[in-house]
Amino acid sequence: MIEKLKQDRIQAMKDKNETLKNVIGIILTNIQMKEKMGKSHELEDNEIIKIIEKEITQIKDTISYLKDEKQIKEEQEKIDYLQQYIPAKMSEEEVKETLLSLLKENNIEKTDIKTIMKTAKEK
Repeated sequence: MIEKLKQDRIQAMKDKNETLKNVIGIILTNIQMKEKMGKSHELEDNEIIKIIEKEITQIKDTISYLKDEKQIKEEQEKIDYLQQYIPAKMSEEEVKETLLSLLKENNIEKTDIKTIMKTAKEK
């Protein structure tokens, strides 16, 4: 995912899209800081997604204080762009269906929470 972010930043520079270039730069900087704190361990995609989600939350907070439509639009553009890196979340109904099918496929009792969680994480 880091490589995709770097490539997208280069493309934003070529396109002279300062907004996207800056927001990707912020994400990459946050990733580097987190990696340094972890003593050179490379971040997994799920850790990068958490960084992106945190940035989206901060941008949403910023929007709530803005009054200028142009600035609001620019901040919303950042959110729209960053959301492409966030996997789609399953609805509650989809989660239920998936878990029920896992229970049936793997012959797991509904009371065996540990096995259910282990199997669900693998899938």
